[in-house]
Amino acid sequence: MEITARVTGDATVKPVKNSDKEVVNFSVAINHSYRSKGATEITRKVVFVECDYWFSKGIAPFLTKGTMVQLFGYPEIDAYVNKKGYPVGVFRLHVQHIELISGANKGIAEEGEATEETTETVPAGDKGDGLPF
Repeated sequence: MEITARVTGDATVKPVKNSDKEVVNFSVAINHSYRSKGATEITRKVVFVECDYWFSKGIAPFLTKGTMVQLFGYPEIDAYVNKKGYPVGVFRLHVQHIELISGANKGIAEEGEATEETTETVPAGDKGDGLPF
C-alpha cells in the first residue's frame, strides 16, 4: 500500500523487549475532502494512521511534525476495548520504504538510509515549470 500524508508528531524510537532491536513509531494524517452531489458545503475527513518502521532508527530525526511523507508498506487493523469499555479500531501501516517530500529536513530515506540531500518530487510528464504538459 502507498500513502502520502503529513506526520502528526515527532517520531519516537523504542527498544523492543528482550531484543537488541529498536522500532521507529510515528503517526500520519491523511486529509480528504469532497462535495456531495447537490451540496454547497465541502465535507472534510481526516484519517489517522499509526506507523512503525523497523529498518533503521536513523530516519527518526527526519520524521518531525508537519513533514509530508510518502509511505510504502502493508496495512493492518488492530481492534481492542479501551479502559472505558468502548471498542477502538486502529489503522496501522508497517512501513517498508519512506520518502520525505517536504519539511524542515527534506531528503530521501530508503531501506534505513537517511540523507540531507535535497530532492524534488516531480509528477510524470511535469517539466517543473508548473504546467501539466
